[in-house]
Amino acid sequence: MRQLIAYTTPPQMERKAAQEARQAGHRAYVPTEPKQYQRGNKSHTRRVPSVRGYVFSEGKPYDAKHLRTAIGAVTRSEITRLYVRTSKTQRAHRYSAGDRVMVRRGRLAEIPATIVRPHGPGWYELAVNMFGKTCLIRISEPNIHPGIK
Repeated sequence: MRQLIAYTTPPQMERKAAQEARQAGHRAYVPTEPKQYQRGNKSHTRRVPSVRGYVFSEGKPYDAKHLRTAIGAVTRSEITRLYVRTSKTQRAHRYSAGDRVMVRRGRLAEIPATIVRPHGPGWYELAVNMFGKTCLIRISEPNIHPGIK
């Protein structure tokens, strides 16, 4: 992927600035994350920009109204590090890669396994030895328990 340039925007104009860049033929990106709002007794989820006041675009139109100063070039990996991680968005895993566990229930109940890697919140990829072959499975955290009998 080509590098994107970080531009500043006026307050709360990130989406309009990205739209302005797209209309001029440039690729533009505004990183967003979900946010919970409570209105009365109803709960609403809305996507809000995670980096307020910035838009990442390939270029800036000549007559840009909402794109302002260019900060510098950034890569996609640098943009993903800008996300704010909280306990809701980044849940800690109970087990880590290499831990030995037992499958608790299901077709593979009471079979020993090794954690290969965490696979999303509350899910793991396990290596299970069956009939001399190693099989990879995905299983949720409640379906495994630590240790081997």
